Amino acid sequence: MNKKQVRAYLSANPDFSTWVKAKPELVQKIKDNPNAVTELFDTWKKGQIRKEGIKKIADHYRGIVDQVQELHTLLQRVDHIVNNVKTMAQTVEGINTQKLEPTPIGSKQGKSKQKK
Repeated sequence: MNKKQVRAYLSANPDFSTWVKAKPELVQKIKDNPNAVTELFDTWKKGQIRKEGIKKIADHYRGIVDQVQELHTLLQRVDHIVNNVKTMAQTVEGINTQKLEPTPIGSKQGKSKQKK
């Protein structure tokens, strides 16, 4: 590969070109041996594929973490509801155990006694 072909190769792959330019040792390697550009491109491409795979895995696990957090929130709400139901049941049970005496209709209970 000659210099003109290397320039064309780098122009056709701007991300690869940026990667090469960021590492002076790679620039020197290409200057010393222009044929090394294809080998470096393959190395870069494999690295990109690895990064994409890692990103997909990370995104997948982030989604799982979000779902677990949602589930945790729902379980907290259920726990709160269960506690409210228990409290209401205890209140009803307390009312049922009280001895309430029925008041006959027309009785004078509850009416103030007026004495003259």
